[in-house]
Parts: sequence; C-alpha cells; structure tokens
Amino acid sequence: MSMYDTFSTDKQSETEGVWVDYGQFRVRLARAGGANKNYQKQLERISRPYRRAIATDSLDPQVASGILKKTYAKAVITGWEVMRDDEFVSGIDQPDIDEPAPFNEENVLKALTDLDDLFLDLQSQASGIALYRAGLREDAAGN
Repeated sequence: MSMYDTFSTDKQSETEGVWVDYGQFRVRLARAGGANKNYQKQLERISRPYRRAIATDSLDPQVASGILKKTYAKAVITGWEVMRDDEFVSGIDQPDIDEPAPFNEENVLKALTDLDDLFLDLQSQASGIALYRAGLREDAAGN
C-alpha cells in the first residue's frame, strides 16, 4: 500500500458528508478541514469577535466550545436522521418528545450543546481522515 492509498481522501465526501450511524439515529458529517473550505470560512467568521482573546490565549473554554459547536452546526453537520418505523427520516430526537425536531442549524446546535459527549465523538470523527479515505470508501462500496 502506497502513501497515496493511505492518505488519499474523497474530496466530494469531505464537502458533502459521510453518514455516521449510531443505530437509532445517524449524522452526516462533512470534514472539519480538508476540502471543506466552508468549515474554515465559518470558523473564521464566528471566531472574529474573539480574536484578541484567542491571540492572548485567554479565551474562556466554554466560549471556545460554543464557537466550535456553532461552526459544526453551520459547516460540518450536513444531515441528521432518526429511526422511525424501521427507516431513517430527517430530524433530530428531542428529550421527552417522541416527534423529531426538524433538521436545522438551531436544533443541531441544541443537540450539540445538550450532549457534550456526542459533540466530542462527532468532532473526533470529522477532524480525522478515516471517514473520508477514498480507498476505504471504494472497498466498502464493493468496487
């Protein structure tokens, strides 16, 4: 296996996203970086008011986390579906309500804010190359 096989990624998957299946729900993740130029653009825009604090390493960790969550809601999470009647439908589970909330930026941000461990898992997957490796995706598709 060459270095190209090891590190080559599918640029389309990096920008459109790849489904990450959690069983009762799944999230489509574009890459946080790589070919997903919208990620860097949104991160720059959202963090602009905090440049001084970032430059002096004095940004409050909760503010930093909020910046990342907003950036993910805008530029990384491109789809969210929940399992209903043995099929996935667009939407996001809500606490104590059986009906899923619509997939939109506001509801994604709420889920990421409510479930820090889910955000950490999504962040880990979206910032790596494993989901977006071209060779792996071709093998999984049976090519």
